[in-house]
Order: sequence, then C-alpha cells, then structure tokens
Amino acid sequence: MQFSFPFGDTTLPVNLPDGLSLTVARPREMEPLLSARQVVRDALAKPTGAPPLEVAARGKHHCVIVTTDHTRQNAYKLWLPEVLDQLNKAGLPDKAISIFIASAMRPPMTEAEKLEYFGEEILKRVQTLDHDAHTSPLAKAGRTDYGTVLQVNEQVYKAEMLVLTGGIKYHNFAGYTGGREGILPGACGLETIESNFVRALDPKTGELVSSVRPGLLTGNPFSEDMNDACILVKPTYYFDVIVTPEGQLAWLAAGDYGYVPRLGAKFYDEYHCVEVEHPADIAIIGAGGGRSASTLYRAHKILRQVSGVLAPESSLVWVASCAGGEGPPMLEEWRSMDVDAIRYKLLRHASLIGLAALVIKETTAAHKVHLVSNLDPQISQQWGFIPHERVDRAIGAALPKSPEKAHWLVSEDASELLAVSKTAKEVHA
Repeated sequence: MQFSFPFGDTTLPVNLPDGLSLTVARPREMEPLLSARQVVRDALAKPTGAPPLEVAARGKHHCVIVTTDHTRQNAYKLWLPEVLDQLNKAGLPDKAISIFIASAMRPPMTEAEKLEYFGEEILKRVQTLDHDAHTSPLAKAGRTDYGTVLQVNEQVYKAEMLVLTGGIKYHNFAGYTGGREGILPGACGLETIESNFVRALDPKTGELVSSVRPGLLTGNPFSEDMNDACILVKPTYYFDVIVTPEGQLAWLAAGDYGYVPRLGAKFYDEYHCVEVEHPADIAIIGAGGGRSASTLYRAHKILRQVSGVLAPESSLVWVASCAGGEGPPMLEEWRSMDVDAIRYKLLRHASLIGLAALVIKETTAAHKVHLVSNLDPQISQQWGFIPHERVDRAIGAALPKSPEKAHWLVSEDASELLAVSKTAKEVHA
C-alpha cells in the first residue's frame, strides 16, 4: 500500500505491507458552487430564520460588515461584492457601508494584505475599520451566562445594522470557526478574550474540558460563551461560508446567527468527519502542506482532531514540516514547562498560545509521538516529541510488538479532518 504525505513544497512517500488492519481516513472532496454571486442572491431571498435583507436594511443609514482577517481563507473576493450590491438595492449606498476586520489579538492588516485578501473591487467601494484589542475604544455589552464581561469594540456595538461573516472549519476549542468569531474574540478587548479562553479549562484542575473540542458546538462552554456574546450584541444578519482547499466557494448560508452555524457544521461534517471502527494502536498522520503545517503552532491543531481515536499509550507518527519553526515567539516560553505548570499558568492568564502548548504537552504525555519535521531535534524533544528525519525510520521506531495484530490509522492530510470513534459516536453539531 502506497501513500504520499505533503511536506512543505514536496511529498514524502510511505509504503506499508498488505494484510494490516488498516483504516485510511480522508475527507470527501467538496464540489465548488458554479456561481457564488447567484448563491448569495438566493440566500438573501430566502434566508434561514431571518427576514430578507431588503426588509432588514429598510430605513437603515449605515451598515457594518464584520469580516475575518487574512488568517482565515473565506474567499471574500468571490461573494462579498454581491452582498454590497444587495445592500445598495436595499437603500444603503457604498459610502454608508463599512467593513470591520475582526482581528482579535492579532496585529491589524496592512494595506497590501487587505488588497490581496479582499480585492480591489471591495476596497474601492467601501472603507475598512481595524480592531486593536489593546487600544480600540470598547463598550460594555453585558455579561454572558458563563460570566464573561463582554467589552466589545464601540464601532461594532453601536452599529445601526451589523452583519457578521465568517467561514466554517474545525476549531480546537470552539468546535467550529465561523462568523460568531467576529464578536468574540474578534472585536473584543484583552480581558474579555482571556475570559473566553479560560472556558476551555476545568477551573479546579486546569485540565482541558472534555466537551471543549473540535466538532462540538452545543454543550461546549467555550463555544456557548461565544454564542452568548452574539446574543448580547444582536447582529442583524449573519453569513457563513465553506471554502474548498483550492479557495472556491462550496457552501453559503445567510440569516440568523443561531441557525446558520449549525447548518454549516452539518455540511462540513458530511465531508470531513470520518468514523473509525477500532481505536488505533499506531497512527500515521500528516499535517498537510503549505500554511497548515508551516509552523508547530499551526500544525498542532491536527493533534486534537485525531486524538479521540487513538488507543491509550498508542504510537503516533506525525508528519509536519514546520519549516517556519515553532511559530509565535511567545510559544517558546511554554516549551520547557510540564503539563501541571502550564495548567497552573493558564488558570491565571489564559491565552491561545498557552492552550496550544497544553494540547501539545498533553498529547506527548499520553502517546509516543514520533515527529517527522524540520524542527531542531532538541526543540522537538523539549516538547516531548521523538524527532526523526525520515518517515520510514519513524514508523520503524513506532511499531508495536505485533504490528500485524495492531489496528492502524493512516491520514495523509488531516488538516481538515475530524476522526471520531464509531463505537462511541457522538453528535458533533
């Protein structure tokens, strides 16, 4: 059996013998929609759980459209111009429309990044507004059921008409990405963002809450805290999209922020959620090529997407190029800490960087993780990985005592995959 694992700009071949108890996990290919703009028109004519856009915009004088930044690939060039056209027809000219870029704690986008991300047509038509979690004026919008005090950007909170947009993929803690990220964390201040992040942890032990995981929206305190934020801000309209790996639109829905994410999660699961019949004694998992595995920080997300089907104390061969190193410089300070120290620190100052460190350390504590990457071997070892330069040697070192009796799992590119146990199947959306 022959496999090919993406590794930076190349691929690494893997040959496995026949006769193994082997599950191959691959997402199904999504078909791109033929006309993105027509899909937008249809969605606005018959939105889910909301009146038509023309009705929602009637009598309004200004509209703020919340978007993601360039860390999310949401194909705005293909479909957002049509939303602008429909707002024009509803009585709002371009000069009355603003795009608010919900960057959370990331630096505001440069003008060059905006041009590449949104395209010339959009930027010529409407102004863009930038968020800075450190300095932007904030308004207190209330308190969520989980106790998070919602301090949100004034331009979002005071918007006469507020449209949230985003794209759906799996998220390590929120279950799925999507337009609701545009409020929390996207448009909030630091204290609010940190308060949301701490929902991922058991307040007594600092352990990751079992229901805070990819593929779960309801019953997930991290996710539900974000939903509460939407309820407090009361967006007028909501868009979520799903984009193919090639950057084409595969799905779009508009309407109410309570309904649309569930529909999108269901669609995404149909193509990316794979049931595994037996827990894997040994797994060979690829983190994908290009951006998804460019750094350890980006690649680590795959670990949680497959951890639910790994047998206790199993071996994981993880193929992730990490050509850009660890990622954010702040990640380095967590590298030498053990699991207990990370939990202790996170309960006092929660951050996505720290949560990423906890995911990595918990994974390497529970499983023997053989990492094939470009990382410095000493850095890999500090994270708890067993470093290798070649996949065949990693597999050889990871083999169980009786490989022919073991259950194997192979996924050449798990960057958009969620592997779930067939024997303990759970509802994800």
